[in-house]
Formats: sequence, C-alpha cells, structure tokens
Amino acid sequence: DDVLEILEALDLRDVVFVGHSVSSMIGVLAANRSPERFGRLVLVGPSPRYIDDADYLGGFTRADIDGLLDALDVNYLGWSEVMAP
Repeated sequence: DDVLEILEALDLRDVVFVGHSVSSMIGVLAANRSPERFGRLVLVGPSPRYIDDADYLGGFTRADIDGLLDALDVNYLGWSEVMAP
C-alpha cells in the first residue's frame, strides 16, 4: 500500500522498482495491483516464502517471525539501531 501510495502521489509511471529480499516481494505485489505504474522489476535475492513448513525449508520458523514482530512492536528504535550497522 505504501509503495502504491507514493507512486500515486507523485503520479509516477514506468517505474523501475529495485527490491532486495522482502522488498522484492513487496514490489511484486504492488506491480500486480497496479501494473501500469511499473516498467521493470529488479529483484535481488527474492524469496517466495519466508516461513518454513513441512514441504519447504529455507525461511524462518513461525517462532522466529513472531519474535521479530514482537521485538519491533516493543522497541522499534532499539531494533533498528542494532540492524542499521
């Protein structure tokens, strides 16, 4: 929603979206919703899944994701200071 809101506010079209990891998938979802705004997608290290299950390994456990979301809710600034370097 945020990506599309920015593109709409600036009235951008034929955008080259460059995304890494999770943002790659954000770009794919945005382009699927408003393809007229995108010219190309450059996807660096995208993953179609981020949570492991019985048939897929290569992501995170549900507990890992829940822990990350909890940490973001509790102390976003502290989390970002650790991740930014």
